[in-house]
Amino acid sequence: MLNLSIKKNQKKIFEIAFENEKITKQNGMWSALLTECIQQNSKEFFAMVCSNQNIMKNLSAEQAFKVLQLCIQNNQKELFEIALSNERIIEKLKEDLGSTGLYTISKLFKSCIQKDKKDFFDAMLSNENIVKYTDPFEFKALIKKFILENKKDFFDAVWSHEKWLKKFRILTGQIRDLSGQIFAKILKISN
Repeated sequence: MLNLSIKKNQKKIFEIAFENEKITKQNGMWSALLTECIQQNSKEFFAMVCSNQNIMKNLSAEQAFKVLQLCIQNNQKELFEIALSNERIIEKLKEDLGSTGLYTISKLFKSCIQKDKKDFFDAMLSNENIVKYTDPFEFKALIKKFILENKKDFFDAVWSHEKWLKKFRILTGQIRDLSGQIFAKILKISN
């Protein structure tokens, strides 16, 4: 019913349904609705789903990750940014670091790199929730990936964000070792 209301752009039906906790607490509701919003490129409905508290309570890291990946695959940057601005979604990815480790923020960064989606990568770098919840040690491993795969544009993007540089100060001595590797690799790339 709700998927159909997205297709037919019937916002009122959607709003009435969202008032019913039995509907919004259904397992799998969140990812199914957001997937439909992505396929229909419906920013308004997408934002409504992301802002619903009952749906957010039942959110899993896997669902959040898969929806964000679907935004990347379908080139839906605006929807991607709407999802990133929801702190609960990013918290779920952070929590997965201590659980399965399959649906983390750094895995989402890697997805942007693998698909060569620099604009999505930049959107993540600029997002306060991502900066706040990204584990610096995981991000250090991501920096190594840039180096190994000669992704200089991604590498440069990180170093142009002051908040990310501050995050790296947490790593103190370890970052010095990494810096040596980085500069050695840059010299090899530029020669």
